[in-house]
Amino acid sequence: MTPEQYAWQPQGSANPISRLHAHTLTSVDFWMNLMGLQKPMLWQAVAEKLGLPSNMQEVWTTEAPINLSDMQDYARGLRDASSGVEALEDADLERVVMAPVFGKRDVGFVIRLAGTQLAIHTGEISAAKGLQGLQGLPF
Repeated sequence: MTPEQYAWQPQGSANPISRLHAHTLTSVDFWMNLMGLQKPMLWQAVAEKLGLPSNMQEVWTTEAPINLSDMQDYARGLRDASSGVEALEDADLERVVMAPVFGKRDVGFVIRLAGTQLAIHTGEISAAKGLQGLQGLPF
């Protein structure tokens, strides 16, 4: 994708791919790292380095440019951090946490929620690509 395609603003209230991508990654970071693995989110260091809002909710309204290569680097860091999920035992997955919006849930739920965020927003990103005449999903 070109930077223009990544930042393209669709008509109406739809979001540009750049914001959808950043939101997807910060959501995975929140649900997997912070809630599931009880590790600090990677986002704060990434945001500081890139001049983006440290509050992940402000990604939706920031005027700061969000660059694809920067988000790809962030995604690689998340992939590396996700290796901790493989080490979780059944007892770890059953541990109860207080999940914002969802209340008391087990770690298995919040890890699944991280995966669900990826699936849901991949569809939105594919649709935004399709609106630009680009290949969305590979089928």
